[in-house]
Amino acid sequence: MKHSHWGISLFFFFTFAWTYGQQTDSLALKIKDNQDVIYQFRKSLYDNPAAYLNYRQYNLTSFDLSKEVSKKSTTLAQEGKNVERLFFRANAFNRLDEKSAVWGNASYNQGKRQNIQWNESADYELIFPYVVADSVGGDMKFENYEIQGGYVQQIGKYNIGVSGFYKAKLEYRNVDPRPKNLATQVGGSLGGSRNFDQNFSIGIQLEIEKYTQKHNMSFYSPTGFPVIYEMNGMGNFNNLLKGKRRQAFYDGWKYGTSFQIYETQQNKWFLTGGIHVFNFEKLLPEFYDVQASKAKDILYKLTAGKWFEFNTTTVGVLFYGSKQTRKGTENLFVNETTTNFIKIGQEERYRYEESQVQLSGVWKYQESRNEYSVWPFVGWTQQIERYAQPYSKTEVQSINFGVHAQWLHTFRNGSLLTVEPSLQQKQVQNEKAILTYGVSNAINQMLLDNYEVQIADYWMGSYKIKYDFALPGFVDAFVTGEYKYQHFDKLSKNSSILVSLGITF
Repeated sequence: MKHSHWGISLFFFFTFAWTYGQQTDSLALKIKDNQDVIYQFRKSLYDNPAAYLNYRQYNLTSFDLSKEVSKKSTTLAQEGKNVERLFFRANAFNRLDEKSAVWGNASYNQGKRQNIQWNESADYELIFPYVVADSVGGDMKFENYEIQGGYVQQIGKYNIGVSGFYKAKLEYRNVDPRPKNLATQVGGSLGGSRNFDQNFSIGIQLEIEKYTQKHNMSFYSPTGFPVIYEMNGMGNFNNLLKGKRRQAFYDGWKYGTSFQIYETQQNKWFLTGGIHVFNFEKLLPEFYDVQASKAKDILYKLTAGKWFEFNTTTVGVLFYGSKQTRKGTENLFVNETTTNFIKIGQEERYRYEESQVQLSGVWKYQESRNEYSVWPFVGWTQQIERYAQPYSKTEVQSINFGVHAQWLHTFRNGSLLTVEPSLQQKQVQNEKAILTYGVSNAINQMLLDNYEVQIADYWMGSYKIKYDFALPGFVDAFVTGEYKYQHFDKLSKNSSILVSLGITF
């Protein structure tokens, strides 16, 4: 991973050199602009790099070092429990002139996730349900690297934008069983938009991404090791492939497109939508790279927003909807020898569907030294998971509602205080399950525990406070603290604390 360290270090150096001395706007103006809830309101526009010309009003670069400690007792078994991590981030946005801008960010974080069960792979949310698993599990250490950036240029009535990113993840354990996972994601996006007589603009964006993950398992104990399973979803696994196999390789491509239609000057109304497709396959190198399974994931998104300004008050309404479908296919084999398998067919056995609809509003009021914002929302979610043979199915429908708030106060010395409380609740409206149990009692118990988490009602609150202040010279500093608490009616609570120190210029 040394190349990632060098890439992030070079990003930090050039960002610092590039932005040195360019920031002449006051601290409060820059930070208030950066934290304006209106940008969050219209974030779907920025799927297109061509929209970044008006991403912010002021240039801003920030570096921060953060420590997060999470105490999580109620999670899916494959996600693990308590998490501790230390991370470093850098972000920059710079308008080069009235017709061009650049932006970028880089981050590194490391830590440990405890008590992961029935999952020895990385990126569970990307490759589920086709993980490598065993009955032992344990804690997992991780290191994550990310660097990305983009450029936008206006040419007449057209904006042309391009962006790219690279992500790398290393996960491992130093006691048996000893998985080592190396996952990478590299991709980019190309977008364009056209301004029609200053009234509205139309944009389109194309994206592509390459995903790989190498999984290797090792054991040092001379007394033996547990059975390794190639999981297929809802507690099922390939009985022919279970045993002592120690390697797996995930290979995938993601591609997609999106459109944006919006009011040109201030984006007071907009309509965006997109489709994203992710195909991946799971290969087993010890079987001459035989394909054990594959999946195709399709995500549709639609967002529409409108906001109004009345002197010092802004009011807006936002609609969001999405539909995700994941279909999993397993190959069927006969084995001539222990390492030579012949494919005799394939079956589409796994299917996951998730539908979401959310309606939210925003209210913002400004006065001389204070700015108040409130963001209420209500949403509906349906999750359906099924496995064809043996037949299993779960269906959960829930509503989510809550409110986020923000208060910005500017002191007479130019420093800025930000307070952000939030409260939300999930209520399950309907749930039903048909679970077919196998011969493994441990897997059956995992299924029951996971379903209990999925159908649990909870309320969750958070409180964040941030203080930005000036330092001698051109650099400003900030300190942030955030506490989150999640309370379940019948299960154990979750909580987390985050503390950050950083600089901006």
